[in-house]
Amino acid sequence: NRFKLPLFQATGQTCLGSVFNAAFGLIDNERREGFQFLSESIRQLAEQHSICQPDVIVTDFDDQMKAALNDQFPDVQQQLCIHHINSNVLLKSKQKWVKGRSSSSSPDSSDEDKSTPQVRAELSPKDRQLVHAPTSEDIPHSYRGVLMMWKLVLFAETEDAHEKAWRNLCREFDDQRAILRYLHGTYMPVRAQWARCFIRKYRNFGIRVTSGTEASNNNIKSYLLNGMSHLYRLVEAMQDMMKDQERDFNDACAADEVLTAR
Repeated sequence: NRFKLPLFQATGQTCLGSVFNAAFGLIDNERREGFQFLSESIRQLAEQHSICQPDVIVTDFDDQMKAALNDQFPDVQQQLCIHHINSNVLLKSKQKWVKGRSSSSSPDSSDEDKSTPQVRAELSPKDRQLVHAPTSEDIPHSYRGVLMMWKLVLFAETEDAHEKAWRNLCREFDDQRAILRYLHGTYMPVRAQWARCFIRKYRNFGIRVTSGTEASNNNIKSYLLNGMSHLYRLVEAMQDMMKDQERDFNDACAADEVLTAR
């Protein structure tokens, strides 16, 4: 929009796996007060229409957003998008990877300084494919191997398997202390929000990523001619998109009924 106001979307997933939009909101900043306004508005809207609170809310790792959501939905379990986590783990591992390090290196802050020459590293197309790829048995001692072993930590079915996978990762990459400190300090304290052995106890219906919301962000852009639309046109685009969502859902339900009846 021409006012450069960030558009916030709250989405969910239907019984057929398609995305639906539950709420939209515009904010003038992406700080705590902006997210607080959005979260409070959604809670009030749900109460006004007697809508049950969700069991789970999946977000990326935005501390301000998470704090606002926790304030308004304290009984809802928050979970972190595993795609964002894995992408960040791979990128940070690539940036912090230090070649030729022996396992006896001192785990002090100098590790951070020695990794600075690669701090501008970016993910290649092959790296991005690895984020989605299943973990193979042959794990290289490289920054890509860090992600492969991290996935074993993330997808472990039990807490014992989770702890064992984490110990194995630390043992294999003991020579990469900067990476281990990043993982231990950033993600392990909130592992109850991303590790499968913990989040499987909550009803998330298998939704562990925010790709549905991101797809909706891209979808609404297709209803706008450019990024300079006025707010009335933006609302029209939202309404048009939701009408199409409803039509597609009804068509899919009808097709599903036909297949079920056969």
